[in-house]
Amino acid sequence: MKTYKRLKFKIEDDMLEECSRLPFYKYDDRDLLNAITGCAIRSIDGKPNNLFKTVPDLCSKYQYTSVCASVPNIMKAVNSFECEVGRVRILKQEPGVLTPKHIDEENWNSPPQKHLRVWIAINHNPNFKVFLGDDEIVLEKGEGVVFDPDTPHGAHNKSISNERYSLNLIVKPDEWLKNNVI
Repeated sequence: MKTYKRLKFKIEDDMLEECSRLPFYKYDDRDLLNAITGCAIRSIDGKPNNLFKTVPDLCSKYQYTSVCASVPNIMKAVNSFECEVGRVRILKQEPGVLTPKHIDEENWNSPPQKHLRVWIAINHNPNFKVFLGDDEIVLEKGEGVVFDPDTPHGAHNKSISNERYSLNLIVKPDEWLKNNVI
């Protein structure tokens, strides 16, 4: 049984060049330590270095950060989601780095809103592996998946020379999202 669904649409705008202008911050999270760096597009305090969630984790509590004006294509992609969007980050994974399979905390402690995760590839390399449940997939540039963060997931950048960039959104499921996944 698949633990994810693919988005029916691809993000067509090139977001990779915009990523080169972003500051990336160490992400000292229990499951992502030394695996990725990130830059928040929406964070709880409006700061691009705050990559963490809040409790209770409500989409309405997140604010756009100061980097938004410098990334119009990324903002266009984020704003194309016609569902409630919470935390938004650009995640960067260096060549050869493994993010072990893990389960996120978005839905722990019986939150008032159940969340889903959207993961969109900003760039492509056949060596950028994504693990979702028992599946290993490769996303094309602009392609995305939606999954429950309670699903074990991870990534491995098996490239020896290319960083992997992804747009990562926490969203509240609704009819629009349901109609836009395969």
